[in-house]
Amino acid sequence: MSNIFWQMLLILGPVLGVALAMHISSMLVQRSLMRLVGRGPFIWLTAPGTVVHELGHALFCPIFGHSIQQIRLFQPGADGVLGFVKHAYNPRNPWAILGNFFISTGPIWLGGAVLIGILAVLGADLSTLEPKAAGHFFLQLPWREPATWLLGYLFLCVGSQLGMSLPDIKGSMGGFALLLLLWTGAGFASLRFGLGMAEYLVVAEKYAVLFATVLLPVFALNLAVAGLVGMFAKLLSR
Repeated sequence: MSNIFWQMLLILGPVLGVALAMHISSMLVQRSLMRLVGRGPFIWLTAPGTVVHELGHALFCPIFGHSIQQIRLFQPGADGVLGFVKHAYNPRNPWAILGNFFISTGPIWLGGAVLIGILAVLGADLSTLEPKAAGHFFLQLPWREPATWLLGYLFLCVGSQLGMSLPDIKGSMGGFALLLLLWTGAGFASLRFGLGMAEYLVVAEKYAVLFATVLLPVFALNLAVAGLVGMFAKLLSR
């Protein structure tokens, strides 16, 4: 059983670790921006990020057999909700239950992909970019070019709306529990009956590490944005 635990940790650990890091960096960017412009202007200025956030939820619905009943990509409400995706599924379908985890965390995966795309257009080489040099990367960009401002604005919008809300976190729990149960069951069956899953697990480990390696600089860059915005907010408040 210890082998199963370590295999699970090696595969899910990097993915969940980076997802948590992206969530934290997003919350820091959000806090810095709210401090700079206030909550009301922040909501409207980062609307493109909210759209990507909600699309992240919607993207995984059909993949896991969930039917989208209602979707609002951007609709700020008095209750603080900026948008939503209402979906229904068969609670007896394990695939659909598993989907709750990916649907709830969808904004992190789609948002991360969008940030990678923006960075690629800006000329960032994520394979060589050192996390400690994230702030320098932004400072040396050609800010005289209007396209740089547009891409920087979009990065700020998406990076500030990656985080999971409390309903998102609660919604992911059932699917995450099932994911752990299925993983443990598959690992135990492999060891008990010699199903030969070792080579597949090695491949899964490689992809998990690759995924985390790609998103780690993105996390560092998002963190750098939070720091730069926070410093600017402090300067203006003096």
